[in-house]
Amino acid sequence: MVGSAQRPPSWPGGSRGQTDAFGKNDPNFSQFIDYGDAAQSAGWNDHDIWYAAYGAPYDHALPQAYNDGQIPRWMTIKREYVTYYTGVLTQNGYANFWDALNANGLQQDELRYSSDI
Repeated sequence: MVGSAQRPPSWPGGSRGQTDAFGKNDPNFSQFIDYGDAAQSAGWNDHDIWYAAYGAPYDHALPQAYNDGQIPRWMTIKREYVTYYTGVLTQNGYANFWDALNANGLQQDELRYSSDI
């Protein structure tokens, strides 16, 4: 089973519930792809953003970075918590996101997926 969502920070309770509910699926067949941004609002802190994007069972982070202004927050999340970014959801910004990982000493083997919209 594959699920995906952009869990808006304006819905912290509902988003956490959705994340936890998906984590109850069979681990052999479950993936949840979070393609949200890392905006801090509506009571969300860095840990909440990390948990929704990567920390919960079966989560795969596909950070939303439509512009370079969204990239630093994702670098902070990766610096603070063990996180692997599966790819990036962007508008022609894959190289900028990859460069930011390397420039911040946050290298990983690859960004497997790029989703330009």
